[in-house]
Amino acid sequence: MKSVLRRSRCPPQNLRSSKVRHDALDALVSSPPRAVLPKIQHSRLQATINSACKMWILDGAFAEELVRVHGKAITNTPLWSASCITTDPGAIQTVHASYLAAGADIFLTSTYQAAPSNLSATYKIDRAAAESILRQGVQLALDVRDKSAVPGKQVALSLGSFGATLADGSEFTGAFAKTTTRAELAAFHADRLRAFGAEILGKVDWLAFETVPTIVEVHAILDALRDVRAEGLPVALAWISVSARNDAETGAGDAIETVARAIADANFGTVASLPPFNGKPFPAVILGINCTPPEYLTGLLRKIHAAQPNVPVVVYPNIGEQWDGAKRCWIEGSGWTDDEYARVAKEEWAPLGVVGVGGCCRTTPSTIRALRRAFGGETSDKDAAS
Repeated sequence: MKSVLRRSRCPPQNLRSSKVRHDALDALVSSPPRAVLPKIQHSRLQATINSACKMWILDGAFAEELVRVHGKAITNTPLWSASCITTDPGAIQTVHASYLAAGADIFLTSTYQAAPSNLSATYKIDRAAAESILRQGVQLALDVRDKSAVPGKQVALSLGSFGATLADGSEFTGAFAKTTTRAELAAFHADRLRAFGAEILGKVDWLAFETVPTIVEVHAILDALRDVRAEGLPVALAWISVSARNDAETGAGDAIETVARAIADANFGTVASLPPFNGKPFPAVILGINCTPPEYLTGLLRKIHAAQPNVPVVVYPNIGEQWDGAKRCWIEGSGWTDDEYARVAKEEWAPLGVVGVGGCCRTTPSTIRALRRAFGGETSDKDAAS
């Protein structure tokens, strides 16, 4: 049977052989008080929203660019693109720069599949060294942002599902939630945020929780955000992006409306420096959809918009190509063209509460250029790596 590969930050289960256990998870569980957050000032973002098109353009496939352009053999590794943080940081920065040159407003870090636990297990290093690698991965992106010839570019800290760090494909199914409690998942996400430290968290523009397959983990991430904010860590703006298995449900089978309701009811305050959304202050935590075939997006967005019209959404599905599990290769021509992808994004997705659009698996800088053309604005070859 042919299976569809997901986000390039999320390789298909049949390509991922390494599995890392989080044996110390129980020790992380805590339950500090919850609090409703007030309005948040985010001065960098006030100047970065594209007033001409009112749409943020995200980057595209990351690990696949490391493979396609730089020949990195990272697909079957437990850290995936994060393995290049220590082995070839220049390649990471080149990929970042290629997406900025294509017109991306927001680009994600190479930390999707990394956490202190699997970094320590993979490299046989202590916690402090693992934290250093995490921070280095983010700093690579921050340096590209800050040196960009075009002002206003934004960095989103990529934070994969708990399942992604297991490297067993469970970020697509939510199987881990059968044996891992909400409290344990919240402890994992809070612990990973603490590992980046206040200095790094204060420099990124977004937290991007990605490929979340189950409502249990959505609630756990919201719990974790409350926990670290109560501790004083500077986390101001985030999206929680789910994977979906059809046009109505998450990867684990939860109704997409349930997820949208959880985001709407989170009471994380608003971002005073961003323009209103649907006539209301822009919320500090928004919804996302990634690791999903593009043909599911319109149906998902219609359901979200009907149920929770005041929830902004960022979307970055894959290009729609299918993976031939028997031949272990992509089926050429089975996906959407870049122009078709951009046209549907503008005509169908944008009117349904979408504030940001980018790409997942098998998208390239060419895809992002097509989105940039569709929504207006310019690419910048000044940001292309030499």
